[in-house]
Amino acid sequence: MPNNKKDGGKKPEKGAKTRATQQKIVDAFERVLLRDGVDGVGINAVVAEAGVGKGLIYHHFEGLEGLAQAWMEKADLRPTPEEIAGGDLEEFNALPASERLARICTNYATMLRRRPAACHVLTDDLRPGPALP
Repeated sequence: MPNNKKDGGKKPEKGAKTRATQQKIVDAFERVLLRDGVDGVGINAVVAEAGVGKGLIYHHFEGLEGLAQAWMEKADLRPTPEEIAGGDLEEFNALPASERLARICTNYATMLRRRPAACHVLTDDLRPGPALP
């Protein structure tokens, strides 16, 4: 009996479709955030960007707050200690305090340039009013 599966007869990995759908929605959330800012992020905007039904967001994330939380967990918003230090932590700790502070500021600014979504979240946190969860 012939096998009609597109992948040569191999059974797809369990949960692969679910993970792909979740990733598609999380990626759409980030695109909306980067394009429209925190104030522009809403269920309808994410649904339109992802090309999925609204029910999928509630099914996979229980709503916008859960989606925002899932995005934050995957978004890599925080620099690592090594990024902040600019390399080796022991070498960094041996520097005078003024040099450590200068490196922290410079390296943090570099991290923000590489993570534009972090800039949007931080900007929103600095404004009065509601922020992302």
